[in-house]
Amino acid sequence: MTFSSKCMATKKIRWRDHGSANLGTVIRFEFLRTISKRRFWVATLFVPVMLIVVFLLVFLSNSSMSKSAGEQKNAHFSFEYNDASGLINPSIVDKLGGTEAPSVDAAGGGRGEVGEGGCVLQLSC
Repeated sequence: MTFSSKCMATKKIRWRDHGSANLGTVIRFEFLRTISKRRFWVATLFVPVMLIVVFLLVFLSNSSMSKSAGEQKNAHFSFEYNDASGLINPSIVDKLGGTEAPSVDAAGGGRGEVGEGGCVLQLSC
């Protein structure tokens, strides 16, 4: 059985018109069904919100770190030490900002009191 080309062309056009109308209906239905679901919006908005939270945490951490670094730049570190063994070179300690503390024996055999912001390093052999 043979068909004329005019008949075939008419059938193809009708099929395309009918199929595209159904396709539009299906796409519209699926789109509306998808965007009306709560889980779609949660999943869609979750990623940008989490990115904003991460960027805010990084920004706050960075600003806090630079403030802390600025304060530490001007900080003065000092310490006192007791060296009964004689192993520590006093010129090196002076360059590092340290001073020799009164000996433990001079303080009555106990630990000497440390001034504000200082520490005591005791070396013995």
